[in-house]
Amino acid sequence: MKNKFTRIILLVLIFISNSIFGQIELPINFENNQITSENFVDFNGGAGYVIYNPEIDDDNPSEYVGTIIRDEGDVWAGSYIELDNYLDFSTNSSINMKVFSPYPGLMVKFKIEGDIGEFPSEPATERDAFTTKTEEWELMSWDFSGEASNTYRKLVLMFDFGNLGDGTFASTFYFDDISQSNPSNGLSQM
Repeated sequence: MKNKFTRIILLVLIFISNSIFGQIELPINFENNQITSENFVDFNGGAGYVIYNPEIDDDNPSEYVGTIIRDEGDVWAGSYIELDNYLDFSTNSSINMKVFSPYPGLMVKFKIEGDIGEFPSEPATERDAFTTKTEEWELMSWDFSGEASNTYRKLVLMFDFGNLGDGTFASTFYFDDISQSNPSNGLSQM
């Protein structure tokens, strides 16, 4: 009887710990402590945090978002999040993310890395996209078609790539709702 009771308690504790400390996987929305500030790994002058959404609106009603503040360092400063599982690009080859930028035309480099070696890890590949709005949420997308599944698990974010940050509002970038999608929306290519 005692052994059965111990097993039941153990199963309950495993269930509770999995509910409280969920895995880091896509989609990421920064709600319910899915990602905390401690999950960001900063590099070369970037600093990532989870904060209250500075611009709650219809485009992004989330209470919490991620932010990266760039302050000096290098022109590639940023932060990354390591997923618990590898990305699967077999169906959904685009990565999407809501971005709130201080100005349009800002390059957002989205790099994905494997876990071979120290950071920067191999294999690695990256895509660029440019913001189009000023102090508004917009959905950005990076197409990783042709990349291998079960290879990459680090999401590396570099905002305003190519410029030095200065720690001010102009070097502070907000993001939310990182997810994967099918860029063709299920349509066959001609």
